[in-house]
Amino acid sequence: MDSFPINNVLCIGGLIYGLSLISLYFTNNYLGFILIFAVPLALGASLFGNLSTSKLVSQWFNAQTGRALGIAAVGVSFAGFVLPLMTQYLLMDIFSLSWREVYLSFGIFMLFVITPLVWIGIINHPKDVGQMPDGKPLLNDEVKEEEGVVGEVGEPGEVGEPGKVLGCLNDELADDVDAVINSDIAPAPVDEKDIASMFGIDDDSDD
Repeated sequence: MDSFPINNVLCIGGLIYGLSLISLYFTNNYLGFILIFAVPLALGASLFGNLSTSKLVSQWFNAQTGRALGIAAVGVSFAGFVLPLMTQYLLMDIFSLSWREVYLSFGIFMLFVITPLVWIGIINHPKDVGQMPDGKPLLNDEVKEEEGVVGEVGEPGEVGEPGKVLGCLNDELADDVDAVINSDIAPAPVDEKDIASMFGIDDDSDD
């Protein structure tokens, strides 16, 4: 799950799930029905279900990850409760479809509506749209350099490495020292007589 983008995993799961539902329409025996439910349909439901959803939510939330995962889990469970009732009422009672035609309708809807919407609308990581988790704006390069968050420790030449920062400070101090040494405003030598006169001490050296 960490090696592939989440929208790719969701789309693959949607394709497997939709094709599995369509294949139920052509099932002629009980064994084939069970095999479809046990292998491809279960795989598609896993890739398109809570596993991928939890990974996606954890990438978008840091501060309130538990609450976000709970809301996502409630949405999946609520859909599992409402969808069978809507299927019974809309497809079987109103349109008088058989169970095969219901699975065929769901498979086509999954392939041509849900999966394309997932491919278009799902964003793998906040950085893909210039954000950070929890909806925070992504820092631009200038702010990163000023705050020392570009690069990681151990990457030579990157701002944020302790040795590099200290090196920059040492260079600035060295430039200031050179400027003072090479300037013409160095203090003039002080005569001993001037010091003695400041404190009211008579100089007996001439006697």
